[in-house]
Amino acid sequence: MRAWLLVLLNGDVRARPRSHASIYVYFAAVQPLIEQWSAGCGHLREVTAADINAVLDPLRGHQLRTTTAVHAARWAAIRDLTLDDPGLPNRRITIAGHRQRLGELTYRALRA
Repeated sequence: MRAWLLVLLNGDVRARPRSHASIYVYFAAVQPLIEQWSAGCGHLREVTAADINAVLDPLRGHQLRTTTAVHAARWAAIRDLTLDDPGLPNRRITIAGHRQRLGELTYRALRA
């Protein structure tokens, strides 16, 4: 979490720095989830798709849109996606020129 917050604050080669207000909003959205998961997990890599579904299913509207990014893509990058960008057979997606593996949630959503 600290590394994510520092990238938000300082930016990096792929992201510009965010305002302090934005960082507080982002962290406030995910803090309850992180606290919930930390009770049973020693590392975020231990959080499963089922864990994520359990916290996202009851959320609606703005709450859902601001919680738990899967690919951490900006709105503009999502808006610019084409039908060729997700490669379903090999479970890859290209977002803003970066190829990455499709997460299970995204893969199922694209197949539906």
